[in-house]
Amino acid sequence: MDDIHDDSEGSRSNATSSSGDPSMMDGEILQTAHSGSDASGDLAVALEVDDAEEEEDKLEHVPEEDFPMDDFVQVSVGLKNSSWTVYPSQLANCLAAAVRIASAGDFPNGCSKELRTLYRELVPSSFEKCVESTDCLRWNNDIQAHILDACAKLAELVAVKLTQTETTEEAEDDMMHMLTSMCLALDQEAPYHKKHILDKLPRKVVDMGGLDEGAMYAANLFTTVPRALNGVGTLRDDEGDGYDDDDDSVGVVILDGDDDEANPNATPVRHGGRSKNARRAAAAATAVEEVEGFRWLRYLINHFGLTGGFDAVLDILNDPSRVSLKLLDAVVKPMAKCAPALSETLLLRFEENTQITLEYLAGVVERGDAALTGGGNSSARNLNLTSTLRSLQSVLGQCVGAAEAEKRVSPVNHAVVEGMLVIPHFSIQLAAVREINVMLERASSSRLLGDEPSAAAMHAAVAWLEDKRVLPHVLKTDYLHHKQYVDQVATVLRFLLRENAMREEHLELLWAITQSSYTFEEVKNNVLDLLATLAWHFSGEQLDSLFSRLERAGGQGTSLADSRKILEMVQKLAKSDGQGVMAERLLELLWRMVHAGEGAGSAVEMVAAFTQILGHYHRMGRAAKETWVARALRNAKEGSADLAISLHLMQSIVMLDSERATAAAAVGGGVEGAGAGVAGTPSSSGGGGAGEEEDNKPAVGGKGKGMKKRRRGESNAAAAARENAAARREWLSSLDYSDGLVTLLVSSLERFQAAAWADGATLPRPIVGAVTGYYDTLKALVKVILFVLKEGEITVELEMAQRLWAAFEKAPRDAVSLEADRGKIPVRYRDLGLLCIFKLLNSPPCSVSEQTVLDLLRVRLVSEPAGEMTTRGWNLFREFFLQAGLDSDKLAATSLESGASGEGEQQQQQLGDGEQQRVPPSRPLAADLKDRRLVVCSADMTGVEQLWRVALDANGGFVSEAVELLIQLHTNLDGQVAEGRHSRG
Repeated sequence: MDDIHDDSEGSRSNATSSSGDPSMMDGEILQTAHSGSDASGDLAVALEVDDAEEEEDKLEHVPEEDFPMDDFVQVSVGLKNSSWTVYPSQLANCLAAAVRIASAGDFPNGCSKELRTLYRELVPSSFEKCVESTDCLRWNNDIQAHILDACAKLAELVAVKLTQTETTEEAEDDMMHMLTSMCLALDQEAPYHKKHILDKLPRKVVDMGGLDEGAMYAANLFTTVPRALNGVGTLRDDEGDGYDDDDDSVGVVILDGDDDEANPNATPVRHGGRSKNARRAAAAATAVEEVEGFRWLRYLINHFGLTGGFDAVLDILNDPSRVSLKLLDAVVKPMAKCAPALSETLLLRFEENTQITLEYLAGVVERGDAALTGGGNSSARNLNLTSTLRSLQSVLGQCVGAAEAEKRVSPVNHAVVEGMLVIPHFSIQLAAVREINVMLERASSSRLLGDEPSAAAMHAAVAWLEDKRVLPHVLKTDYLHHKQYVDQVATVLRFLLRENAMREEHLELLWAITQSSYTFEEVKNNVLDLLATLAWHFSGEQLDSLFSRLERAGGQGTSLADSRKILEMVQKLAKSDGQGVMAERLLELLWRMVHAGEGAGSAVEMVAAFTQILGHYHRMGRAAKETWVARALRNAKEGSADLAISLHLMQSIVMLDSERATAAAAVGGGVEGAGAGVAGTPSSSGGGGAGEEEDNKPAVGGKGKGMKKRRRGESNAAAAARENAAARREWLSSLDYSDGLVTLLVSSLERFQAAAWADGATLPRPIVGAVTGYYDTLKALVKVILFVLKEGEITVELEMAQRLWAAFEKAPRDAVSLEADRGKIPVRYRDLGLLCIFKLLNSPPCSVSEQTVLDLLRVRLVSEPAGEMTTRGWNLFREFFLQAGLDSDKLAATSLESGASGEGEQQQQQLGDGEQQRVPPSRPLAADLKDRRLVVCSADMTGVEQLWRVALDANGGFVSEAVELLIQLHTNLDGQVAEGRHSRG
C-alpha cells in the first residue's frame, strides 16, 4: 500500500530542545521518567497545591486507574527543565485518557486538576515545541509518528469537548488553550507539516485505520517538486515499501545511472538528501512536477471530521449565540488555518453556516450590545469580534473566492470599526486602526486577482473611508503621542497614497496639527516624522504642496523650536534619499527657507542644515558645491538676498571638507566621518581603521600597540586637516582670481555701511529687504572677510586696507550696539572694524604686507585723537607700531634667557611621526614678542610721537602700557644707538 511507512523499532521516543545534548539524538533515551517512589515524589512536585487554593478550587483529582499518571508526570517534568524534553507518546496517552473521561462526563465540573493542567499548560507548550518549532525537523521517524498520534488525539478531544454544553468561564478557558493548539496542528505552513509534505503515513497509523478511506473532509493536496531529466529517480528501498527504515532522511531521491527503470512509486523531495551523485542531483532540479502531498495533514483533518469535530463547529456557526465571542473566535481560527485543505463538500456546508454567523455578528454590532461598548473587557470583546470576522473571511474565501468574501464580510467589519472608533479608550482606538489596515490589506490583496469584483472591493474600501470620514477621526491628536498608534496611521496613509486616494484635505489635517499652539511637542515630532516617511510616496503635486508649507513654516513668525523640528524633518528626508532623487527639491526648499528665516538664531541652524544636506548630495554626485557658492556670491553682489545669510552660506559651503581628504582619513583609520561643520571644526578623530592588520589586533600585555594606533589616528587626522586646508586655500584663491572675491566682500561692506549711516545717522538705518539686523550683519562681514583672507592666505595691499578702514569709519565713534549679546556690555560698532584690521596682522597667517603696515601707521593710526582712543584702538596702534619697527629693522627681539636674536633662530615644525623639519626663518611678527625683549636698533621710528601723546593724553587703563613701552624704547638700545645718543648728550 503506497501510504504505508513502517517505522523502525527501538528508536528514541522523546525529543530534546536544540540547546540539549546533541549526543542524545542518536543515543539512549534521556532518563527523565521515574517509577515507584520516585514517581510519587515527582507527582507531589508537579501537582503541589496550596491549602488556600484547595479550599478555593473544588476540582477533584482524577483516579489513577483512569489516567496515566506516570506519563503525565513525565511530560510535565520534561517541559519544566531549562533544556526541555517533550514526550509525544506519553502526551498522546494523556490525551487519549482525557477523551475517555470527557466522553464519560465523570466530573461534575467537567474537569479535574490533572486535566486542567493538561489543557492549559502541557498541551499548549508541547504543541508549540513539537509542531511550530523548527526543532522538530531533526527528530527521528518514531518521534514524528508519536507527534502525529498526539495531534490526532487532540483533534478527537476537541471534537468531544465542542459537543458538550459547558458554558462556564473555566470550561471556556480550557477550550481556548486546546483550540489554540489545534491551530498549530492544522496549520499547513507549520514546520512539522512542511517536513512531511511528501511523506506517506506511518505504518502504525495505517494499521489502526489511519487511511480513513471514504472520508470526505480533506481535499487532495498537491505540491511541486523537482523532476529528474532522464526520468530515473528511485528511492533506496530495502524492505520493498519505498523507504529505508534505518535512514532518518525519508524519501530521498537516488539518481543511479545503473538502474534499468525508474521506480513508479518514487517520491522526489525538495530538500537535500544523500545522493550517490551530487552533481546529477543538482542537475535533476531543472524541472518541476506536481505530486500529491500533505498526507499527514489530510489524515488529521479527516480524523477531526470522523470524530464529529466539523459537525460540532458547524452547529456552533449555525447558532453562534450559545457561545461567547471569545470562544467563537477560538473555534473559527483553526477552521481558517485548514480551510485551504478542506473538500468542496465540506466547504459548501461552511458557506451556509458562515453566512448565518455573519448575520448574527452584524446584529450584535447594530444593536450596540453593552459587551462591545462598555465594561472593563469591552476592548477584548471587540478584538474577539474583529478576529472572528478575519477568520470567517478566510473560510469564505475558500468557499466563494476572495473578492466575494470581502464583499460579504466588509460591511460587518466596517460597522465594527465604526463602533470601536467612538469608544474613547486608547487600546480600542489602536485596535480599530489596526483593523482598518487589515481590511485595506485584504482589499488590496483581492484586487490582485484582476477581476471586476476584486476591483469593486478596493473601491468600496476607499469609499467607506471617505463617506464615514474615518481619517479625520483617526488623525485627532488624542493618541498621536503614542508611536505605535502613529505607525498604524502611517500604514493607512500609505495605502491611500498607493490608491491615489490621499487628498489635499488629508495633508492639511496633518500639517495643521504641527502648527497648532495647542499641540504637544511630542505629537508635533511624531507627525513631522510621519510626513517625512510619507513624502517618498507623494506625487509631484503633493510634494510641492508639502514643501510650500515647510517654506512658510520656516519663515518669519515661526518659533525657533518649530523651525528646528522642520529642519530635522527635512534632514531625515535627505538622509533617507539613497539615490539622490530629491536632491534638487530639498536643496531648493532649504535655500528658500534659509533666506526666509528670521535671521540670527534660526538662520545659523538653517545654514548648517543646508550645508550638511549639500555635502550629502555632493558626495553622491547629485549636487555641486561650486554652483551654490556662486549663487550665494551672486546674491551678495546683487543685493538680492540677505547679506549676512549669503555670507554664512558661502563660508559654510567652502568649509565642507574635500572628498579626497575625507577618504584618505577614513582609509587610514584616523578620522571617523571626517567633516567640518559651519564653524569648520573637524569631526572627532577616531583611532583605528583599515590600517595594518597587526594594528587592529587587541593589545595584550602592554600599551605599545594601543599607543601606536592612537599616534596613527592623530597623524591621519592631521594629514586630513592639512589636505582640507590646502583644498580650501586653492578654492578661495581661485575665487579671488576669477571673481574678485576680496573686492566683492569689501564692496559689500562699503555699500552696507553707506546705507546704514547715510545722512549722518546716529543710529544704523534698517536695511530694506534684510532679515538680519545691522550688528549681526556687520559681524558676519568681519567674520567672512577674515575667513577668506586667512584660509586663502591672501595678502591685503594698501588700497584695499584703506577701503576697509574707510568703510568701518562710517560708524560714529560713540555709536554702540543695542542688540548684541543681551546682558553684556554694548559693543562700539567702530571697534568691530578695528578688531578686523587688528586680526589681519595679529592672527596667523599675516594678511598685510610690510608696506601696507607702514602706510596704515603713517596715514591712519598716527592721526587718531589720543584723547578719544579706546582699548581696541590702543591694541591696534601698538601692534602696527611694533610691526612697522620689526619690518624696517628698527626693532629687534631677543630671547629673555640667552639674549640671542629671535630673528636668527631657526624654527622647527613638529610632524606627525615625531620627525622634525627645519624651516627657513619667516617674517617676525609683533604677536610673537610676548616672551621676548625689545631692542631699539634705530631711534627714527614711525609713530613714536603718537605713543607719547597716548601716554600723556589718553584716559584708558592702557596708559600704563604705553608708558612701559616708552621706557623700553628708551632703555633697551643696541650699542650704536646708545653710543650716538651718548655722543649727542
